[in-house]
Amino acid sequence: MVNTAACTESRLEELIDTYDKLIFSICYKLTGDYFISEDLMQETFLAAFQKYDTFDGANEKAWICRIATNKSIDYLRSASSRSVPTGVSGGNLPGGGNHGTTKEAVRGIKAAL
Repeated sequence: MVNTAACTESRLEELIDTYDKLIFSICYKLTGDYFISEDLMQETFLAAFQKYDTFDGANEKAWICRIATNKSIDYLRSASSRSVPTGVSGGNLPGGGNHGTTKEAVRGIKAAL
């Protein structure tokens, strides 16, 4: 049985007031990032608002928690495909070589001076 009623703004406010801490904690436990968790929490409530008519009404808490979990997992998957280099490549450093960490790179620069 699908819920045919659209979510109203007052209903959205009720959802947020009831589940905001729970949704944030789910997102934070999965991502470990406070600010990303805030964004994911907003995305969760937006998705719940937009898809409320597909909610069957059986277990609201489980439904919204699943949305939060899926949003967090989607974020982690997309974040893993974006790699940010953390080391400094030694190719551009004086003296060449491969300096694996920033501290080693700084030592290499100081040694070249």
